[in-house]
Amino acid sequence: MTDKLIIAINQRQIYKNAGTLGMGQMLSYLRDSDLFEVKTHEIIHHVHRGFRGTIVTCHDKEIYIDFWEYPAPTFMPKTINRNFDLIVALQCREMLMEEFNAFCKRKGLFPKISDEVKKDFLGKIVPWTFFPSSNLCPYIGKEEELWNKEIERQGFFCGKFWRGRNGYIKSLTQQDIEVVRSEQGEPGGMSMTDEEYLHKMKTSRYGIVLRGRSCGLTDCKNRREIDYMMMKKPLLLNYRPYYYNSLVEGEHYIYFDAKTDLKSIENKYDVEQIAENGYNWYKENASPEGAAKVFRQILNEQLGV
Repeated sequence: MTDKLIIAINQRQIYKNAGTLGMGQMLSYLRDSDLFEVKTHEIIHHVHRGFRGTIVTCHDKEIYIDFWEYPAPTFMPKTINRNFDLIVALQCREMLMEEFNAFCKRKGLFPKISDEVKKDFLGKIVPWTFFPSSNLCPYIGKEEELWNKEIERQGFFCGKFWRGRNGYIKSLTQQDIEVVRSEQGEPGGMSMTDEEYLHKMKTSRYGIVLRGRSCGLTDCKNRREIDYMMMKKPLLLNYRPYYYNSLVEGEHYIYFDAKTDLKSIENKYDVEQIAENGYNWYKENASPEGAAKVFRQILNEQLGV
């Protein structure tokens, strides 16, 4: 049995994190894991949007975990100058140094920071995993209660009609896939109850997921990826997410674009095997045990601890 690794977390941020999605949940995964002996600290990184991130210490190392889908709090001069040993950014995107420099030049970012420092900084940033939607959390550890073979629809999409989604929304509608506008978080913006949403998910043939919010420095992950993998649904994604342990196109999910004929997918892929592979990826990478295991893997491979 592997010895427990001693880490320290800011336990207050499990409960007081300004509603930052995933922070309390994933810190509790580390706190409750048999892989770690968890102590506490009160260190805070004071930076713009700093409440969207948290510090984990391990021996003499400082690891910053960023949960936000915008550049801050990671891509800020204060964060670069803090010189963390490692930054685990859930929504970082895979990026070459040339791309990073081009983006910084175009946006006027970090003009006083040398290319050498920026290269060192970018090399410290890695992704981790992701977390399910709140209405799926009660099924963690009881995922089999979500499994269902009674299919009523190919799939559906319910969410915000951002401009970048328009082509896909049109394509889904033309293929008789139900599309529902939802402005969750806005007064009166919910278009269906959690129970109705869950029923539609459980009775769908595929888990259709459109890219989430992102920018030039961040990824476009969507919590529905994890939701549908928990359900053992074949994932259809119109993006390629970036994880520490890769979610592999054609193995764990099916990539589609606005020209894809969804009715032809079953002739091209073993969709049952993809659903099984996706569920196994969830267990190994995004379940409480899996997420903690990947964090331990990251500390070992990136920091040698």
